[in-house]
Amino acid sequence: VNVTVFVGMVVFRRLSREKAAMSARLANFSVNNCICFKESDRPVVCGNIVALMKEVDGSLDDASDEATLAAFDALVRQDLSGLLTVSLGRFAFRWSHVAVISAVIELPHLLDLLAGVKYGMPLRFWSS
Repeated sequence: VNVTVFVGMVVFRRLSREKAAMSARLANFSVNNCICFKESDRPVVCGNIVALMKEVDGSLDDASDEATLAAFDALVRQDLSGLLTVSLGRFAFRWSHVAVISAVIELPHLLDLLAGVKYGMPLRFWSS
């Protein structure tokens, strides 16, 4: 049981660190720092972002492409990080998931304890 709990803690910790790293990357997001598989696609991607932003936000109609991309960066930094937290939750798992996992891990031990008590085994035998 202790090994299972340890492995679970390692997994939970890793997931929490990955979520924190995602939030940090979003907080420092810039479309200019993104990696394109094919660098020749960058102008097309940026052009599509500019067109989308100008379509969505009418106040950007007269803005330069650089200003529009900066507005996109700000939008990602401000809104996407919060939406990611809402979508994934603050923690790696919901409380109900942790409760079910804990029950699956600890239920066999509890059943052994109850069976032992029924047949006269002292409780101190099971405390470890």
